[in-house]
Amino acid sequence: PAILGSTRTISRLRRRKPIRCRSKHLRQRLHHLQVARFLATLGLYMTLRLVPITFAQAKEFVADWHRHNVPPIGHKFSIGVANAEDVLVGVAVVGRPVARHYDDGLTLEINRTATDGTKNANSMLYGAARRAAFALGYRRLITYTNTHESGSSLRAANYKIIATRPPNK
Repeated sequence: PAILGSTRTISRLRRRKPIRCRSKHLRQRLHHLQVARFLATLGLYMTLRLVPITFAQAKEFVADWHRHNVPPIGHKFSIGVANAEDVLVGVAVVGRPVARHYDDGLTLEINRTATDGTKNANSMLYGAARRAAFALGYRRLITYTNTHESGSSLRAANYKIIATRPPNK
């Protein structure tokens, strides 16, 4: 019943007066944004946004939500992602590379990402970390993942696998 009611309301949104805009593409985009906002108010559509966070907030979130690692020691910057209710649902901690061979001053490493399981939050964090690192003038951004993890968030954020290493024993 809730879904049927929401589809009726969405069709009412479509019958509204057209948005005054010269570009057909922009009119369609604005309409999709209106529908997305409406669905988010019903809880049928999840909107995520990037938020600035401190290192202390990131460490606390990693300690609470990360599956197998402890919070990192330091960072260059941290990024958070929040849902429509401004609840923090994921963090990424970016710092200097752990391997000294990569620590050339132009390379950063995503040391930790942690989410509460919200869909697409991890991909959003990886993409934001990449954009921020390159905007700050770094030439390379690396990260590592376990072999039992799928790496789908990395692929969604357009990361490429450049090497595969055997696990440490």
